[in-house]
Amino acid sequence: MASAEPSVSDMPNILFLIADDLSTRLGCYGDRVAITPAIDQLAREGVLFERAYACGTVCTPSRKSFLTGMGVRTVGWGNNNYLIDNPDAMTMPRWFREHGYQTAKVGKVQHKDAFEGALDWDLNMNTTEVFPSGNEGKVVEKLVSDDGRQVVDVHIRRDDQPSMDESRTDAFMKFVDQQWDSSKPFFFALGFHAPHEPHEANRRHYDLYCAEEMPISVPPPGATPMTKPYPASFRRWSVEVPEAAQREAVLGYYGAVSGLDEQVGRAMDFLEERDIADNTIVVFISDQGYCLGYRDCWAKHLLYPAVLRVPLIVRDPRMKRGDIRVEGLVELLDIFPTLTEMAGLPTPGGLDGASFVPLMVDPSKRGRPATYAQGILHLGRGKAVTTETATYLEWDGGEFTEFYNLKADPDAWHNQIGNPEGAGAVNRHRLLLRGHFE
Repeated sequence: MASAEPSVSDMPNILFLIADDLSTRLGCYGDRVAITPAIDQLAREGVLFERAYACGTVCTPSRKSFLTGMGVRTVGWGNNNYLIDNPDAMTMPRWFREHGYQTAKVGKVQHKDAFEGALDWDLNMNTTEVFPSGNEGKVVEKLVSDDGRQVVDVHIRRDDQPSMDESRTDAFMKFVDQQWDSSKPFFFALGFHAPHEPHEANRRHYDLYCAEEMPISVPPPGATPMTKPYPASFRRWSVEVPEAAQREAVLGYYGAVSGLDEQVGRAMDFLEERDIADNTIVVFISDQGYCLGYRDCWAKHLLYPAVLRVPLIVRDPRMKRGDIRVEGLVELLDIFPTLTEMAGLPTPGGLDGASFVPLMVDPSKRGRPATYAQGILHLGRGKAVTTETATYLEWDGGEFTEFYNLKADPDAWHNQIGNPEGAGAVNRHRLLLRGHFE
């Protein structure tokens, strides 16, 4: 905690970039297919966290968590109206606003414009007004399985048409040029749509890829089925999809990711053009990842690494070097106290999050001993604990359990429950999970 607050002129701007449903399918995370030069450059200039985890498997719990610095056990699973129903809740933007920042947002941050905390933003831009054209001019491709159920929806725009995210990036630029009170630093949250379904981008982004070269999820030999079966009403996301359709669906996702990357590049170039890059901290995250065919799931919701492990990149221009990679565990709820420390502000008490600035300074330091998450699969509730070596899952109060050795099985295919050699590790993780949530 800072001993004294800095003067306004010393406080850095903060640009908070939030992708939606983006897994670590980025070049800087080792993905050999993704074409993401701008995000890769951001990683080279900053700190990339290899093992950052979301606290929820869908938008609402994850976003409430990182905006408040609280775990899902604290802020709850559902309730999009959380910040409306809890007007005294302290959030990251509210804290920065109360400490001298001008706060503004566009796009999806908490969830919808109307669900934001009343005290969070000086300027809460209306997303519909920023992008008023709706679905006009879209080419809509619905990829379906053999039984006729839709698997994924891809929206391809002509290259002369702005995408939703281009319009949101334009709104950020307009804010800086016309609405920013430059006597204050800004805290601006830019909530992107991509790559959330419908996967949307311009034709040029989809033309970067070839469907035949898209990777698809193939279970390795001996892969263990999910212990908790999909209920019938979850069928849309648990369908057997022909291989050609799978590759088209994956291409739709990657095209949207490249469209997102272009907007990140535009925002970063704009900071340079306006000569404010050297005084602007940039944070890039996603609220959760995406299965994209993993275990026949074409959504999120599950408690596996494909969903819980997310990109997290922090660029602080005041750091002497970049291209730093941190292996220690962190959670998205750690962003709130991290940014207050980086800005030289006090940190509110009672947060579940803890600053990861020490890991940025010395990436050899250990991170959290464990991360925790809650998920939902239709009417079933699940919880997960992840440590440096393993992840342990419980569904429906322990009726279904799973344990994966992430050192040997990083994608969590081989459930070790029942393996006598791992009984001690399973029990240790069970105690961690229950101790945290109970």
